[in-house]
Amino acid sequence: MKIRELENLLSISRSNIRFYEKQGLFSPERKNNNYREYTEQDIEVLKKIIVFRKMGFTIEEIKLIQNDQLPFTEATANVQQRIENEIEQLNGSLKLIKQVSGENLSFDEINIDEHWNAITESEKLGEKFVDICKDFLEFELNSFDFMWKYAFFHDFKKSRAKHGTVIACGILLLLCILRGIGKVLIWKESFWSGFLYPFAVALAGTIIILPLFLLSKKFPKVASVIATVLIGLIVLFLAGIIILLIYSIIS
Repeated sequence: MKIRELENLLSISRSNIRFYEKQGLFSPERKNNNYREYTEQDIEVLKKIIVFRKMGFTIEEIKLIQNDQLPFTEATANVQQRIENEIEQLNGSLKLIKQVSGENLSFDEINIDEHWNAITESEKLGEKFVDICKDFLEFELNSFDFMWKYAFFHDFKKSRAKHGTVIACGILLLLCILRGIGKVLIWKESFWSGFLYPFAVALAGTIIILPLFLLSKKFPKVASVIATVLIGLIVLFLAGIIILLIYSIIS
């Protein structure tokens, strides 16, 4: 079966099909003309992927289940907990939007104090609303994508979504090479001493950020508070370095 027929059969785009293939979830045969030929087994695997994704499994979880590295019962428990957390988080927002849905008011006419107090009291009782703590991150990412696109005529956002890991590794490799060259030309030291340093920094950052990322899956507010504290410490650290540099220059 050709990919066009497969698109019609499963009602998904070829981009999705190619993505699942690149993720290693299945591998169709290629004919002599280099066109992919999808077998009944490929169709069966794709149907399973679609069903699993619609149930809420991540691509990584599907991979682990497929390779017998994650028990199905444990995976379903993880997905169920994640969905329940998302439902709980949106429950307060749903109640509030139902309350105001019949109010035909303009932005200026809304009695914001009433809703503000209602949200405050509900949050004290454990009610959850849409988490806005990461709104600024979305703004920063969109700003960067906008500048990158018009400076280099390249859609970095699409590339990041499609080749995120490759781009990250490429940037890290470039930093390593630049620092290695800097060590040789500026500090007259070994290339490798400069080359390996960014790897160590990236590894240290991963060790710090990965547990925070995993924590955010189950306890987003706790993770948000910790992230805020870490950002504050980093800002203080950088401010201290700047003050020391200024002091050294003046004195």
